Amino acid sequence: MTAPGQRDFTYRPFFEDAPDGMLMVSEGGRLLDANPLACALLGRTREELLRADLRAVADPTDRAWEEALSERGVGGARQLRFVGRGGGAFEAWVAFTRPARASDRQFGLIFRKLAGDGAGSEARNNAARVDGVLFENGPNPIILYEAGDTICYASPSVERLLGYEPDELTGVSISDVVHPDDLGLAARETQKTASVPGRQPLTLRYRHKDSSWVRMDSMATDVLHDPDVEGMVIDGHDVAERGQEEEAPRRGERRNLMLVSDPTRAMTVLEPDATFRYVSPAAQRALGYAPEELVGRDALGYVHQEDRRQAREILETAIRQGSAAEVSAELRLEHGDGSWHHFRMKIVDSPDGPGVGALVAELKDVTEQKETEEALRQSEGRYRAVVDQTNEGVYLADAGTMRVLEANKALQETLGYTEEELRRLTLYDLVADDRAGVDEYVRRTLQEKRSHIDERKYRRKDGSLACVEEYAGIVPHEGTEVLCVVVDDVTERKRTEENLRRSLGVLLALREAGQVLGSTLEAEEIVTRLLMIMRGVSGLTAAVISVENELGQPRIWREVGLEGLWRRARYAPQAEEARRAVLDAGEHQLFRLRGPESSGQLVGLCLPLRMKDRIAGVLEAYGPESLAGEDAVEILRSLAAQAASALENARLYGELAERERRLADLIGQLFTAQEEERRRVAYEVHDGLAQVAAAAHQHLQGFARFYPPGSEDGRALLSQALELVQRTVGEARRVIANLRPTALDDFGLGTALRIEADRLRAEGYRIDYENNLGEDERLPVAVETALFRITQEALTNVRRHANTRRVRVTLDRLRGRVHLNIRDWGRGFDPEVPRVGDGPGERVGLNSMQERVALLGGSFLVQSRPGGGVLVTVEVPLSPEDPDREGDPIASRDRM
Repeated sequence: MTAPGQRDFTYRPFFEDAPDGMLMVSEGGRLLDANPLACALLGRTREELLRADLRAVADPTDRAWEEALSERGVGGARQLRFVGRGGGAFEAWVAFTRPARASDRQFGLIFRKLAGDGAGSEARNNAARVDGVLFENGPNPIILYEAGDTICYASPSVERLLGYEPDELTGVSISDVVHPDDLGLAARETQKTASVPGRQPLTLRYRHKDSSWVRMDSMATDVLHDPDVEGMVIDGHDVAERGQEEEAPRRGERRNLMLVSDPTRAMTVLEPDATFRYVSPAAQRALGYAPEELVGRDALGYVHQEDRRQAREILETAIRQGSAAEVSAELRLEHGDGSWHHFRMKIVDSPDGPGVGALVAELKDVTEQKETEEALRQSEGRYRAVVDQTNEGVYLADAGTMRVLEANKALQETLGYTEEELRRLTLYDLVADDRAGVDEYVRRTLQEKRSHIDERKYRRKDGSLACVEEYAGIVPHEGTEVLCVVVDDVTERKRTEENLRRSLGVLLALREAGQVLGSTLEAEEIVTRLLMIMRGVSGLTAAVISVENELGQPRIWREVGLEGLWRRARYAPQAEEARRAVLDAGEHQLFRLRGPESSGQLVGLCLPLRMKDRIAGVLEAYGPESLAGEDAVEILRSLAAQAASALENARLYGELAERERRLADLIGQLFTAQEEERRRVAYEVHDGLAQVAAAAHQHLQGFARFYPPGSEDGRALLSQALELVQRTVGEARRVIANLRPTALDDFGLGTALRIEADRLRAEGYRIDYENNLGEDERLPVAVETALFRITQEALTNVRRHANTRRVRVTLDRLRGRVHLNIRDWGRGFDPEVPRVGDGPGERVGLNSMQERVALLGGSFLVQSRPGGGVLVTVEVPLSPEDPDREGDPIASRDRM
C-alpha cells in the first residue's frame, strides 16, 4: 500500500481544488489525506492531520458519528459536528464515499460547513440532509428550492455551467434564474411532478452569470413531503453536451489522428495485445528505434522486467474502462543504445472509441527529471545528515500557525525536548519574548526573506533560559514557504564572557588601585579612591573605613555610598558585633541585615585593616548577596590589604617628609650660620690682619725713606720685606672678598657677578657676562647669596678642571623665576660616571649647589659630555608659590 500523502490518484486535481472539505480515512480511522479546504475548516495543517485520526476532528459529544461510521453512506448524507483548533465545534453536511475496490481498506469523507442561524440557514440545513443522490450526480448541476420558489441549495457544478458560485444562488427566486418565456412550462411541469412520483424531464433556459442563456435538460424530483428536505430538486444536464456526445465519434477519430501525426509529441498506437501498430517520429527519437524495428513487436518486451506487471495492468485497465479512461504510469523502457530510460506513458484513447480502434499512448522521456529528483533526494539526504550532525540547532516552523514542523537532534539536546514534544509547541512556547515581539520578528523575516543574526533567549523544558544566536530564513517545504531557524547555544560562552568581564573589571580595579597608591601619598585621597574602586568592582551599596577613637570605639573615618543604606543600618547588633570581632580577633566577619519591607536583605562584610602587627581599622562593605561569594571576599580582602599598606606607607612617608623638612631647616640654618660666620671672619680680617699689614707696610716705607740701607743687599732685603707685606695686604683683601663680597651686600647680585667676571677676565679668561636683571634690581638676600655662591663654585671648577679660557654667564628673570646659566667649552665629563681623582671637596661643591637650590624650592641641572663642555642651569622662584610656571623650563631648553 502506498504511503499516506504520496498517492498518485487520478482525481488529485479534483481532490485539491474541490469546493468541499475532503478526507481520506483508513479502516482503522487514521487520516490518510486531506485537501486544502478540509485543513482550513479544521484549522490544522495537512501534516498535523496526517499524524491524527478521525477521532481528533470528530466531536465526541455527537453520538451520530457512531451510526454514520458504521453505515458509511448507506443512509446518505448526514449532519455531523466537527471540532476545529482550540476546541471550537461546527456543524457540517457529511457524505461518505465507497472504495473503488473491495480490497481498499479506506473510505472518503466529504463535508461542507453549514451556514449560521436564521430561517434561511434552517432551510439550508434541511438541504444538507438530502439523500446522497446529490453526490451521485455531482457532475450535473443540482438546485433545491423550497415551496416558495426560493433556492436554498445549489451544487458546485452550477458554477461550471451557469458561472455562479453556489452561495450566489442561495436565497434567489427560481423565477429570476429561469427564462421568462419558460416560466409557464416550468410551472406546468412542476405541477405534473407534484402529482407523479419520481423525476420528470423538462428543457429550460437558465440565465448565465454573464447574462447569456444556457439550455439544460432538467430532471425534477418532488420531495416536498420529505421532512428532511421539503423542496423540489432539479438535476440539470447541458443540452450542448448532449450534442457533443453525438459528435464524439467523429471528433474522436480526428483527434486521435491529429495526436498521432503531431511531430512534437511522442505518440504510439498499440493493439489490444500490446503490439506496436504505429510509432510517431517523436517517439522514434525518444526510444532510439526506427519505426520498422518496433511495428509488429510486443511493446512489453521493451519494458523493464520489474515494470512489466504495472504496464500490463494499465493496459488492461484502459481496455476495460474504454475511452472514458485516461490512465498513466511511469515505466522504464529500453532505449536503442541499450540503456534504460524513464518514461511517463499516458493512454489517451481506448479500443471501444470510434476512432482508430486501438490504444493511443503518449510517451514522455522523464529520465532527466528522475535523475534530478534522485539527485535532489540524495542532496536532501546529505542535507538532513548535515543538519542532524551539526552542533547548531535547526528547526522548521509554520509561519502562519507558528508551530514547529521539524527539529534536529542538536535543538532537542539544547532545549531538552523530544522531537514529538517540539512538534506540539509553537514559537510562542520556545522564544522567551512576548507574542508581539515574535510576530514582528516573523513578519520582518517574511518580508525581507532573511534575518540578521540576533541574540535571543529560548525556554528549556526544565524552565531555564538558554541564550542563543539565532538566524532565520525562508525555505520551501511541501509546496509552501516555512521558517528555517538556526540557533547556536551560546549560554556557556555568555557565562564565560561575563566571568571574563568580571575578572577584567577586577584586574582594572586592582591596576587603578596600584595607580592610586603610586600617584599620591595623601592618606585621605588614597582611602577615598580605594573605597570608590571597591564599590564599583563588587557592586557595593556602601563602603566604610572605621578606626578607633580615643575611647576605643569604632568611628567612621571615610565612607562612600553610606546614604544608600537605610537609617541606622550600621548600628544593627549584627554590624556592631562584626566590627568588634574584627578589631579583637583580626578575622573577617560576614553577616546579613534585614531592613524595612521595601529595602529587602543586605549582606555585610567586615575586614581588618592590618598594619604590621596591629589592626588600625575596619573596612565595612554592604551590598547584594553576591558579596557573600568567595571571589568577592578575596577581592575585597586584597583591596583592604592594599588600603592598609597604603595607609602605612603614607604614615611612613609623612614621617620621612617631616624628617626631611627638619633636615632642610637644619641645612638652611647651617648655610645661614656659615654666611654669618664668613661675614664675621671677613670683618675681623678686615679690621685686624688687613689693618695691621697695611700699617706695617706704611711703617716700612717710612723707615726706608728716613733710613735708607747703605748697601745693595740691605736695599734688596728691604724691598723684599715691603713686597711681602704688600702681598699680605692683597691676600687679606682677597680673603675678605671671598668670605663675604661687600659688592653683594652693597650693590646686589648683578654687580657682584660682574666684578667676578672682571676678575676672571683679568686673569686672561675670555668671559661673556649677560645680565638682564639690571644693575640696580635687588633680589631676596637668600636668593642673591645662593646664586652668587653657586657662580663662585662653578667658576672655581672651570679654573681647576675645564682646561679652557672661554666662559659665559647669563642671569635672567622670566615669569617670577630667576634663571642662572654658567657655560664653558672645556673638556667636559660624563655625569653618570664618577670621575677619577674627585675628592670629598669636589663632591661637596656639587652637593652644596644642589642643596642651596633645593632650599629655595628651585631646580638644579648639570649637563655635560666628554669634549662638549659643561652647562650648569639654575632656576629659583622669587616666591614660595609660583602659579605662573608652565611646564619645566629646564626641560624645554636646548640640550648640549
